[in-house]
Amino acid sequence: MRNEEIVKICGIANLGDASAAIDMGYDILGVILDTKVIRHGTVKLIEEIENIGGTTAAVHTSYESVKQNPSQADYIQLHFSHSPEQIREIKDQFGKKIISVVSYTGKEKIDFAIYEKITAGADLVLIENRQGIVKYLPEIVSVSENPRVGVAGKIGTSNVSEVRGRGFRFIDASSSLEISPGKKDHSVMKEFIEAARCSHATV
Repeated sequence: MRNEEIVKICGIANLGDASAAIDMGYDILGVILDTKVIRHGTVKLIEEIENIGGTTAAVHTSYESVKQNPSQADYIQLHFSHSPEQIREIKDQFGKKIISVVSYTGKEKIDFAIYEKITAGADLVLIENRQGIVKYLPEIVSVSENPRVGVAGKIGTSNVSEVRGRGFRFIDASSSLEISPGKKDHSVMKEFIEAARCSHATV
């Protein structure tokens, strides 16, 4: 990955979007393994993406899903409330890199939460607010220089430069890159990653 810079695209639900993301230079492709989520994929899709050279994250919305859906993914993303003990257990059992998602609403002690997750074995930590993380950037800027810490939540072409300007090197985008749930807009994907790379270069 480019100087510890990571641009992740999540909600990949078909091989065509995955292939485009790889060609454009996205670093990690997230595949959600929860059929209740519209933009979900499958374990088979993860295998297909791996076979064409993509780096994947299996995105789980429950602890049970991690146990029930082993895959070839490079990362296991824990997109549910989880303990340090669960991080250790999952990493020991599956031998995969871990992305720990921390929900942030403005009240959490974010420095401690990140320390706790990384100490437990998380390789990357994503700070997320589903309504939009950008307005919280001033509150979490103290952790922005850690290349293992990223942000997610309504990040798109219009605000990615602001995220980069705050120093974050790990960015995750999903619904902002879609034509419809589960189908990416390739022109927007291209615009987004170019903006993400360019804004980082000028920070």
